[in-house]
Amino acid sequence: AGWDGVLRVYQDTLTAGSELLNFANSALVRRFWAKYDEEYVAERVRRGIRLRGIAPDDETGRCVHGDDKAALREIRLVPAKDFDFNNEINIYDNKVAITSFADDPQHLFGVIIESKEVAGTQRQIFEMAWRYAGLLKRKQ
Repeated sequence: AGWDGVLRVYQDTLTAGSELLNFANSALVRRFWAKYDEEYVAERVRRGIRLRGIAPDDETGRCVHGDDKAALREIRLVPAKDFDFNNEINIYDNKVAITSFADDPQHLFGVIIESKEVAGTQRQIFEMAWRYAGLLKRKQ
């Protein structure tokens, strides 16, 4: 629980042997972790862990999306009015990591579910959303 718990979850994602599949609100995590890009993203890149992500199409999402190649990632943006994520989900290996952000720091938490079956289902849900986000991209 708390910010320490959230950081432990992020640290575990850096052990990924597979790509990270990610639902995230780019602005939200950076509000809580000002040095997120220079600390977490830089370490993920150093370890060669690729990321595919889905994020709200807002100012921060577009900024992050513009930096995809250097950050070993591909982000697809979805309408922020419909998909304004308040937590982050990372799917990797046989794990699903969830970090939840709240205005009250005491309500921050992170959890990791280690299950081949749960990770497999979440991976399929991500792929379905990824295809949807790709259709949106082609319509623009």
